[in-house]
Amino acid sequence: MLKQRRKELNMTLKEMSQKIGLKYNTLSQYENNIQFPHATIIMDVAKAYELSDEEIIIWLKEINKIKKQG
Repeated sequence: MLKQRRKELNMTLKEMSQKIGLKYNTLSQYENNIQFPHATIIMDVAKAYELSDEEIIIWLKEINKIKKQG
C-alpha cells in the first residue's frame, strides 16, 4: 500500500524518507512489510503518504494481518 501511494505521489523512497525523517532502509522495510512502524510514528508516516482516515484503517488492518501470519 505504501509503495504504491509513494509512486502515485511521484516521490522516490529517498525523498519520502527525508520528508518523514526516517532512514531510507527503515522506510523500505515498511513499504515491503518486513518491519512495521512503531505506534508513535504511524500518523507521521500516514500524513507523509497523504493517507485518508479510511486508508489508514486499511493499512493498520494489513499490518495486523501480516503480524498474525508471522
